[in-house]
Amino acid sequence: MKQEAGNRRPLFDGLWQWDRSAPVPKWQMVSAALGTALPLVFGALVGRAEIGFIIALGSLFIVPPDGDVPLKAAVTYYARVVFTGFAATSLGAWVGPHHSLTASLILVVMNGLVALAGGINRTLAANSVRFAIFFMIGTGISLPTQAHPLWIGLFSSLGAVWAALISLFFPNMKKESSHRSLSVHDSKADFHAQMKYWLVRLKTFRAWSYPIRLVLCLSLAQGIQLLLKSPHAYWISLTIVLVLQRNAANGTSRIFQRAAGTFFGVLLGAAVLAFPVSMPWLVLIVACIGGVRRYLKVRNYAVYSMAMTPLLFILLNRGKQISFDLMVDRLIYTLVGCIIALVFGYWLWTVGEKRQKTAKK
Repeated sequence: MKQEAGNRRPLFDGLWQWDRSAPVPKWQMVSAALGTALPLVFGALVGRAEIGFIIALGSLFIVPPDGDVPLKAAVTYYARVVFTGFAATSLGAWVGPHHSLTASLILVVMNGLVALAGGINRTLAANSVRFAIFFMIGTGISLPTQAHPLWIGLFSSLGAVWAALISLFFPNMKKESSHRSLSVHDSKADFHAQMKYWLVRLKTFRAWSYPIRLVLCLSLAQGIQLLLKSPHAYWISLTIVLVLQRNAANGTSRIFQRAAGTFFGVLLGAAVLAFPVSMPWLVLIVACIGGVRRYLKVRNYAVYSMAMTPLLFILLNRGKQISFDLMVDRLIYTLVGCIIALVFGYWLWTVGEKRQKTAKK
């Protein structure tokens, strides 16, 4: 019993731990706040508020690198992110309105192939996760008037470009020094060598683990969505790609943090949109959450997930007041997505390994 209690403790400790080891430059928070909130102001001023929300969604793609990253590396990194965002959001917006078996198959297969290609190197791995998240976000974007999916992708990309330009400007204005962002830099090995190594690794189950887990979870989510025939059930798939991690060996702690944060974040987002909120207040709320998201991600992953979920909630609903039924649906869909990810994306694949290790001992 003592051993079991000792194993459970880290699962919950991650919810309360506050990591202060890594600095978060203030300019990153300011640039992120401006990158997320100003598109809403732009949309309101031109009389197309719904466009402003899509642009703001695209700005979430951008995570500012630290100031000592070379300009060429930062621009290259941003170009890849913008292209990934355009492709993912456009495809998601194209698939989303078609609630059919064919559309679901395209969604599952496309994300499975991208996840498989993400095993080539660290850059593609990060972009494969971005692709999955914004593919699901794209399926949930609906405009009052019919808009071509490419336009939705372009508006989203415009938000990413805007946030990237701001983040490139602010390092020149800051005074404090900061550590180098590793996510911007590729591996030192050339792409040809990485491809050869990846092709060799494809002969092992480990290279297929994440794509298979993702495909299994998304297949279940899409099956439920087809049965329910609810346009809001895409939130199950979105929750899965937010919760599921590429490396299942990290244990349940980080997955549990993300799942708990996502679930309670829906509660927070529903509480905000349960009452009519004016545009100035929406801009302020989006700016605050968008500004602190980088800080929270470094400090506490559960709190970061809890903050990001209402931000998505607000932007996808275009700031409109939601009904009680929709709030209940989102909570149920979030819980279902978390359960699918934890059971079929993690537990089924780790319990066998743990039993084998125990048997060897």
